[in-house]
Amino acid sequence: MDAARQVTPYLNGKVAPAETGMLLVNDDNSALLTKMYQEISRLHPEAKHAYFLTRTFSLLSWQPIYLAFIGVYGFNMIPDFSSMSQNYRNGLISGFHFDSSECRRGDKADLIAEVGQTLGDIVMYWQQELDVLYRCRPGFSRQLMADFLLMSLMKVHHHFDAFERDDVIEDAKLWLEAFQLPKQTIKGFSVESPLSYTRKSCCLVTQTKHGELCADCPKQRVAEDKQRKRSHV
Repeated sequence: MDAARQVTPYLNGKVAPAETGMLLVNDDNSALLTKMYQEISRLHPEAKHAYFLTRTFSLLSWQPIYLAFIGVYGFNMIPDFSSMSQNYRNGLISGFHFDSSECRRGDKADLIAEVGQTLGDIVMYWQQELDVLYRCRPGFSRQLMADFLLMSLMKVHHHFDAFERDDVIEDAKLWLEAFQLPKQTIKGFSVESPLSYTRKSCCLVTQTKHGELCADCPKQRVAEDKQRKRSHV
């Protein structure tokens, strides 16, 4: 828990039962998901459905993904994600509970496979709930998940000097296989050094009033190409 808070204070967790109004992993979250979507749309009325849906799904997933990577790469262990609940307030998911402090230890490959099985099922459940409410198709959520995972690997790469390019690529294969996601997503990694990753999905924050292109956005290259062409005119 302390390590998670050191990564970001938004990852503020504790071992405790779920409280009323928290997001659960295998229960009816339709009322909360509707509230999230509507509050995001109210906060950003200038944006469109695609942004509201992308933001909602991203909020659902970010904490367990961060915790999975902190556990695997920082401590060689993972929590029981089936006992996780998450706090939601004012358009943001931040903070979490686990019913139990029990964690599973193991080698990296086994832990990644376990995360893919347990967390993969949980994320699929949330996707299906969103699909009923707002048409969140599997292809949409799977690409977001693939990008989330590989972007998280880039964070590990930047944090640990010994975690080099070859390690990133090999572990990317493990994560994508564990979550049954398309391996061609690996093509988003740069060939040249330093290693970088360009997503296939877009968070669509540019639809919001003050949103700008992210450094790893697929639209960034398009914008840069247009700028280069204008400079040569």
